Amino acid sequence: MLAMLLAWATAASAAAGWTVVPSVDPSAGTNVLNGVAVRNSGDAWAVGHFTAPDQDDDGLNMLTEHWNGSRWSQVAAPAVLRQDESLLAVSASSATDAWAVGFTKTVGAAGRFPLAAHWNGSAWAIVPTPTLTGGSKSTLNGVVALSANNAWAVGRGRNGAALAEHWNGRAWSIVPSGNATSSNLLTGVAAIAGNNVWAVGYAITTDGTNQPDKTMIQHWNGSAWSLVASPSPASNDTLSGVAARSATDVWAVGTRQDRSGAIPIDRTLTEHWNGTTWSVVASPKRRRQRQPAQRRERHHRRRLGGRLLRRLRPHPRPPRDRLTEGGAGRQAQGPMARQAGGAKNSSAMPSGSRKLTPDP
Repeated sequence: MLAMLLAWATAASAAAGWTVVPSVDPSAGTNVLNGVAVRNSGDAWAVGHFTAPDQDDDGLNMLTEHWNGSRWSQVAAPAVLRQDESLLAVSASSATDAWAVGFTKTVGAAGRFPLAAHWNGSAWAIVPTPTLTGGSKSTLNGVVALSANNAWAVGRGRNGAALAEHWNGRAWSIVPSGNATSSNLLTGVAAIAGNNVWAVGYAITTDGTNQPDKTMIQHWNGSAWSLVASPSPASNDTLSGVAARSATDVWAVGTRQDRSGAIPIDRTLTEHWNGTTWSVVASPKRRRQRQPAQRRERHHRRRLGGRLLRRLRPHPRPPRDRLTEGGAGRQAQGPMARQAGGAKNSSAMPSGSRKLTPDP
């Protein structure tokens, strides 16, 4: 699959809106971009992975691409022999300080371990993350860089619980985070300031028959992470991303499962923080657009069907003035009235149509 990035419209673009901007596809096989970070119109990063030429030895390699204001170009990233590496998110605090996170694993194996890579202005390098214990797949799903000595990465630990790691300029360390249940996952993180950081994800619960997911939101106040109540409007809700503009304007997005019909359907979920509480904000549902010819055909079928129903109705209701006696205005009663009405309707039928005769 070709890797393409939907980019913002520039001043050179004549039409407003989104346009497809070509990006680099280093592999003849799979090329994927998972995350993007923008500092300004001439400095942006996009990260993901691509299939190495020798999949047995190299597997998946990190893909890092940079936007210089006019085009995307691939920037070399480290590749570990016989290891898969995939980047899921990226954040940059300056031209010489960017972090990308994801996971690494042995080629062909199922287990996953957190992966962090740093850009120092001239090259990407893998930076060690804390050793984790447990049997669950572990990834870093989101990252935010506030400065060269202050960054946060979130995801899931090997113990199946939410994972939050902090960079202090020298090393990554695990910081205890809130866990709604024994199985949690953080998917995104955003920061307003060093003492105002939001992380979102979901908690896996059980009701005895299945394992419905519930939204989970955590807040860093400068000294500790804490759970903040968030709406879960459906039976299966997840949050996958968060963006913050100010202390009173934070957005989180994800999915809710609509079970009102016979088949569960995933719907969009949008939640907003106003400085006091999180609330669900309705987001539009995308409806299938019919082509003009399809709309005309459907309209024609509806009209045709209506005429056929009127023609083939066994006992049509005749106009009132056809069934009045004299000037009294009293409606005619009995079989003759029905027959008269039926004959009136039958006479209007086209040749070859089946005539319906009312029962005597």
